[in-house]
This record gives sequence, C-alpha cells and structure tokens, in this order.
Amino acid sequence: MTKISYIPFSQNSANLGYDKRNILLYSKLSNTKIDEFTHSENSEIVILPPSFDPTDTSIFNYKNKKIIYQLVDDYLSVSAFSFKNIFRGVINYILGKGKKICFNYKKQQENLCKLSDAIICSSEEQKKKIEKFNKNCHIFFEGNFHISDAKNNAPINSDTTRLVWEGRAENLNNLSIISEAFIKLSKKYKIELHIISDYDFKRFFFFRMSSIKLLKKIFGELFQLNTTFKKSNVFFHQWNKNFVSSIIKSCDFAIIPLDVNNKFLFGKSMNKLILMWRNEIIALTSPIASYKNLSKSIDIEFCCKNSDEWFKKIENLILNIKNKEIHMKKIKKIINDKYSEEKFIEQWNKVIQSVK
Repeated sequence: MTKISYIPFSQNSANLGYDKRNILLYSKLSNTKIDEFTHSENSEIVILPPSFDPTDTSIFNYKNKKIIYQLVDDYLSVSAFSFKNIFRGVINYILGKGKKICFNYKKQQENLCKLSDAIICSSEEQKKKIEKFNKNCHIFFEGNFHISDAKNNAPINSDTTRLVWEGRAENLNNLSIISEAFIKLSKKYKIELHIISDYDFKRFFFFRMSSIKLLKKIFGELFQLNTTFKKSNVFFHQWNKNFVSSIIKSCDFAIIPLDVNNKFLFGKSMNKLILMWRNEIIALTSPIASYKNLSKSIDIEFCCKNSDEWFKKIENLILNIKNKEIHMKKIKKIINDKYSEEKFIEQWNKVIQSVK
C-alpha cells in the first residue's frame, strides 16, 4: 500500500479547519491511513498545504517522494508589481514563515508548481494559469459536509425575508456591493440580513480591524448595536461550526457578493456556493467565473452584475415562491450528482493515482 503523509495547514494557526475538511476528511471517509509528515519517514507521497513556504524547496530533494501541492488561492493572477506580491514574501520572512526573503511571491508560487508532481486548485480560472507550469492540475471542492448537517431547520414562518452571508471576516467589505440594494429593499419589504463571521481580522499583515465597525460603516442605521432600543435590519453571529448550518437553514436566501474587478477574487472557488446549496438554500452571487459556470450548469441565472440586478433578483425571490421550488430541485440534483461524499473521495483518489 502506498504510504501517504501531509504537512498540516493548521500548524501555524493559519486555518484551523482546512485539513479537517480536506485531506483528513478524505482519510476518514476512504479509510486511508495518512500521517503527518516527518523528514525521517519513508512516505511515498507528501501533500503540501496551501500555507507551504514557496521559498523552501528542500522537500524536493527527496528523489523517492511524489509531491502534491494544494494551491487553493489564486496567487498566479496577482500582478508582479502589486504591493501584496512584492511584500508578502518579505513579511513572511520577518514573521519567520519564510525560509528566504523574496520580492516576487507570485514567481515563487510558479516555481513550486513546476517542481510539484501534481497541483490541487479550486477553480477553472486557476487551472488555466497553473497548467502553463504543470499539466497535472486538478480542480477540487471542499468537504464542508460538517457545516451543512443541521436537522429539522427551515426558514422561519413569517412575513420577514431573511438573507444570510457567511464567510471570513476579511471578506466582509464585499457586502458593500449589495448595501445600496439592501437599503432600497428595506424600504419596500420586511427584510433582514444575517451575517456569520468573526469579530475581527488582520489587515496588511499586522493590524487588526473590527468587523462590527466595518459593518456599521457599510450599513449605517440599518445595523444597530443595541437591538433592545432600536430596530435593526442587520444581525451579526460569531462563527461556530456547530451552529452555522442552523443559522443558514433558518434563513430564506443566501448572498455571495464579490468584487469581480479583483483578479484574486475572480479566480475563487465554487466552495461557498456549494456550501449554501448543501444547506438547501438558494444563493445569489456576483459573476465570478466559477459561479457563472455553475449558473450555466443548472440553467438558472443567479449572478448579479450590479446593484440593480441585486435588487431585482432578490425581489424576484421574495415574490415568486414557484421559482424558488424549481431552483431548489435543480440544486439538490447537482449536489447529489457532482458534490457528494463519493465524488469527494473520487477526486482525491484521482490525484493520488496520477502521481504513482
């Protein structure tokens, strides 16, 4: 049997849940033994995390090991002259996360792609760029089954429409894309927005920003900090894996706004949309490539290009129950056909087989 090991993403607290919904979940579901990598072991395949230091190529000195790299963020789309690309490697070196100092993080990622035996990415946009350096590239979806398993939850039966947004706090600024439409809708309908995230986040590597202050800036009077004395249309829930699914399923529709002019975001995965669909909830999104592809696959146009489209499509969902039923039927079919536990195992089997 092929011996497989992995280097944890979470060893530097970079993303505490990533391995659990990816390589460790595959290990559990497929009953495949996968251990943490040590330099003294004789594993034949090593899985590198997305947080792997691209300036440290010493692992490629092992001639008897096949390397699979998980490149889930679209670093290859970033301009070589951008502030983040130039200084990301510098900051990582200062913080002790980089073995060497570098001024072109994108180039280091490209080199890692060349050296690896296979690459795991998260979108078609990414794959197009990665294949210039490595043809053995595989698009994966995450196994977020554990945050879509709430039982007996359904939208609250009332005349209020509840929207939900879930995500990392550093992405909260994308809610400004729908703020104008939400303000207009709040004047016409009883509507709420429920936000599931964390209370603060890092910005520019060092500084911590308050999520609450940012939301107050985006939504103004629609977001009240004390709902005992004032009505609020926007509500904040701290992220907790045991309750995420319950909150999502108690709402009517999900929204996933993203800045399509940001090349890094334009290459994002379909994972967020799949998460909402797995929770049996319709989502409206910005038209990034992966979402547009899924929109075509179910023949429903749920992408919104501007504020007017956000307003019209949310309003259409509020007023047309029949459309919602058709939408839900198509969602359930694609989840069962393409994003099941069986398909999750199959994608890992395929990439592992490709390097044997």
